[in-house]
Amino acid sequence: MPSWGIHLATAKKLQEKLQVETNDFLLGNILPDINNGYVIPDISYLKTYQETHYFELQDLNGQKEWLPNLQSFMKDHQNDLKHPIILGYYTHLLTDCYWNKLTYLQYGILNKEKERIGIRKNTGEEFICDRETARKMKVSDFNAYSEWLYQENKIQNPMIQEEQLEEISIIKTVNITKEDLKKVKQYLIKEEIKNKQDKQKQCYQIYTKEEMNKQFENSILFIQREIEKNFS
Repeated sequence: MPSWGIHLATAKKLQEKLQVETNDFLLGNILPDINNGYVIPDISYLKTYQETHYFELQDLNGQKEWLPNLQSFMKDHQNDLKHPIILGYYTHLLTDCYWNKLTYLQYGILNKEKERIGIRKNTGEEFICDRETARKMKVSDFNAYSEWLYQENKIQNPMIQEEQLEEISIIKTVNITKEDLKKVKQYLIKEEIKNKQDKQKQCYQIYTKEEMNKQFENSILFIQREIEKNFS
């Protein structure tokens, strides 16, 4: 999955295009990951990716991959689709969908049965590995790109306020407390400081920074089209 840095940079750029209320939209773009316990490990209520991301095994050109069921999300929130938090949550799912499809279709290595058995590196090397290893390589690239996004001031963090809990409650797959919100706020502050201070050379394994830049812009166009098609 893309890092929060990529999700927030995506939200910042889309907010300008969609003219949606900024803060709730930014917050919505990170909400799907909070209850999973990976970004915020000591969260109050743990939920699976399948639940928070509406994940299901889908056919991707003959191969099976876990992807968000976007129609299920829209059906569950059909009465609140234009709320900025809902729109942000949906944007997160679209972002995941774009980057996962791109990575596994363009860089995945398949056997004769169309089972993914490895990943193609940016050097051209075909690296045979299990799914978890490929996922970690993808995450490493996303983290490297996030560091660059922070250093270029392309990321805007949401303002976290206890009052937002009431609005968050309209999302059926999120269950967080005011203490959880404080942890999210602390994490975002630490992440921004760390990434802006590191100044390390970003190392990419699957993508290159140039390819990440190109695909980031393509993802914005894809998400904008999908939102305008379904939320107009």
